Amino acid sequence: MCRGVLWIALRPITTSGVTIFTTAALFAALYGLNGAFIFELPHRFVMGLMLGWLRARTGSLWPCVLAHFLHNGF
Repeated sequence: MCRGVLWIALRPITTSGVTIFTTAALFAALYGLNGAFIFELPHRFVMGLMLGWLRARTGSLWPCVLAHFLHNGF
């Protein structure tokens, strides 16, 4: 959702930096809803920034999916 739907909606009306920051913030907020929000927020936000950068760099969602899968696997 963050680097798919929201990315497509924001990209034509904002810069790459704003799009990456906004989607990373939403990513961190969505994944921090399991109770330990304050402790997970920085890690999730940085992961969101990295995945956003990957999306901007490659122009494809699939590298993000693979990176997310590998991250969760470790």
